[in-house]
Amino acid sequence: MPMLTRRTLLVSAGGLAAGHSLRPADAADAGPRPLLAATEPAAVAIGYVESAAKVDARANPSWRRGQSCATCALIEFGTGRARGCSAVPGRLVLATGWCKAWRLRGA
Repeated sequence: MPMLTRRTLLVSAGGLAAGHSLRPADAADAGPRPLLAATEPAAVAIGYVESAAKVDARANPSWRRGQSCATCALIEFGTGRARGCSAVPGRLVLATGWCKAWRLRGA
């Protein structure tokens, strides 16, 4: 395991002071992410719907009342109407939506 040296720390701090980010370059330069449409192949593959109130419980036996993208562990932290989701990298999902990849926060 590499040891953190004073030199490494100072070089990193200097980069931050100069306005450089610790995020990967592709994440920092990606620009706005498009909203995922329920008809797209990636959405169909995970059973994404834009409104959890419209989930077909017979077709999705893992769905439970109260589940939505906003309550899922895979969605980015925040309060926005549309947020990033690790199930569909590079895309935004509606906080009111739901998919088969739904995971309990803290589990």
